[in-house]
Amino acid sequence: MRLIKKQKQKQNKTIYIHIGTMKTGSSAVQNYLVNNIDYLKENNVLYPQVNLKAQNYLAFSLMDKVPKHVQHVLPNTAEELYQKLVDEILKSEESRVLITTEIFSLVSSDKYLGVEASKRLLHLLDGHGFKFKIILFLRKQDDFLLSMYNQIIKRHNFNNLYYEDIMTYYEENIDLFDYKTIINYWSNTFGVDNIIVKPYLKEEDILNTFFKIFNLNIESDKKAGLKNKSLGSKSITFLREANKFNIDKSDGDANNVLIKIIKDSIEQEDDLKLTIEQKKYVLSKYVKSNLEISNCYFNGDVSWYKKEEIIEESKVDDSKLEVSEVIKIATAIWNHYQK
Repeated sequence: MRLIKKQKQKQNKTIYIHIGTMKTGSSAVQNYLVNNIDYLKENNVLYPQVNLKAQNYLAFSLMDKVPKHVQHVLPNTAEELYQKLVDEILKSEESRVLITTEIFSLVSSDKYLGVEASKRLLHLLDGHGFKFKIILFLRKQDDFLLSMYNQIIKRHNFNNLYYEDIMTYYEENIDLFDYKTIINYWSNTFGVDNIIVKPYLKEEDILNTFFKIFNLNIESDKKAGLKNKSLGSKSITFLREANKFNIDKSDGDANNVLIKIIKDSIEQEDDLKLTIEQKKYVLSKYVKSNLEISNCYFNGDVSWYKKEEIIEESKVDDSKLEVSEVIKIATAIWNHYQK
């Protein structure tokens, strides 16, 4: 009798796979999960320890060769890692399981594995009677480009430091912005009825929006996620030039200190922006595919990518990094590391 009950429990488990996309509040969701594991268990949701330990490597392990700048790389093959994950899921009492890394969407773009990523993932998790739901959030492609470029300049592009301009980055990584193709790959593998697509609005809304999928209302006293703040145009300009000299970014904490020194050294700077021409060039490529996504997943609501924006022209151009500011930043960095 107990054996039958256990088997039924296995059959009833649903694995929710949060695949991103990148720069849609995934870090906020993951930080919340880390700080509220017990609360989630009370509400029949398991956030596996394997996922917590592996983080982005959970997706990168699917690749034939893991990029050199990936953190949290474990001495496990994908087969070994996912076997540990499956074992943990089968032993758990919760019927809802949430695994998350925005790198799932990255590796399932045509820049990397394409549809092979979702196929490999299903192969590693299949055979236990699990049901699957795929969760992804989308943001307007021009906003996504600005946020991704900011992050890449702050960190790296998983293989090397990046120092090209924003439109060069876009052309080199254009497959990351093709949401329709990425969604189709996952729906082809897991079934269109198992795909949950949400528009990314504001980061302060992301937790409530995300956990409504699980019928959970996130209370204000719960520990929320941390915001990954973008740098301004001058800070980005300085870091982009610094990347040309192959500065050491292997230590995340040290890199955060460097970023803070640069930001604190600049008195005034605009946010990084696209020109009107650049914005039109990017968005024009996705008019048809974004509409198809809206019709399929948002009941025809196109506001997530057609929202009205007020473009204000600055009377004073404070986006150009002056020589005096470069000297000030360099001096601040020198003084910090001489202490």
